[in-house]
Amino acid sequence: MFRAHPRLKDKDVEAVYEQLLGFFKKLAGGADLEEPFSTITHKQQLIEVIIAALDAREEMGGDQHVLQNPEYRLGALNPPAQRQATRRQHR
Repeated sequence: MFRAHPRLKDKDVEAVYEQLLGFFKKLAGGADLEEPFSTITHKQQLIEVIIAALDAREEMGGDQHVLQNPEYRLGALNPPAQRQATRRQHR
């Protein structure tokens, strides 16, 4: 991404992160929102790349082992059954 957009700075990435964090928190709370956007071209392109990557992960079920899973704990090791299911998914 940086090679294609050398004007993208750390502060831009941080601003996009904060924008997406707020968006997804509101979305999780049930709000009906439009996707985030920026009038600054390189920030908007970063938003689009991130949203596209998240959409691709959703389509392939890449996060099913953590979504809506009461046993999952952020930062904790996954239970053995989940690790095995995850390995099978990614083969």
